[in-house]
Amino acid sequence: MTIGKPLSDHEFGSQDTDLKLSVVETCLSTFTKALRRKWPRLWYIDAFAGTGSRTVRVAARGGDLFDEPVP
Repeated sequence: MTIGKPLSDHEFGSQDTDLKLSVVETCLSTFTKALRRKWPRLWYIDAFAGTGSRTVRVAARGGDLFDEPVP
């Protein structure tokens, strides 16, 4: 983060974030199933969790017969 830059200008996440979350979801689901008999309740704490939102950027493009334009 640049000094003096407001936090509202910072953008969170990317397509890599979606991939990471997909992998983490699969791993935690498998881990939970494997340990379900040992512990009836499991809690996960993500000490490095972000805000839970991300900025999606797509290139502007004109519309065509099938797709609407993206500003």
